[in-house]
Amino acid sequence: MDTIRMQAIWTHTNPGPGRIFRLFYKHGKAGFNRAFDFWSISAQEWNENLTAEIVASERAKGSKFGIYNGFRPGMGAVVSDADAVEFRVMPWIVWKHDIDQYFYWSGNFLERA
Repeated sequence: MDTIRMQAIWTHTNPGPGRIFRLFYKHGKAGFNRAFDFWSISAQEWNENLTAEIVASERAKGSKFGIYNGFRPGMGAVVSDADAVEFRVMPWIVWKHDIDQYFYWSGNFLERA
């Protein structure tokens, strides 16, 4: 994590156009000492590890939040053999709870033999 934090500092303090880049990180910990501007966690992590207070505190600092594909049964599924209503659950949750992003994980995943 030290290397990632160092590289984030390089980006945020870049004297040229690099400073406008926003840094995205997919991990379950909020903030990271302000190294990242946007973080995304699984829908299950969102339910189990976050509180409204944590989210409000990080948003007050300018962070944005996202979730990616959920876990059944509470968040719906994104598999082709699920009931049709399950595909609508995640976008609805994002809208209802004012989440900044729904990140579709593994949209182009290819398994290699």
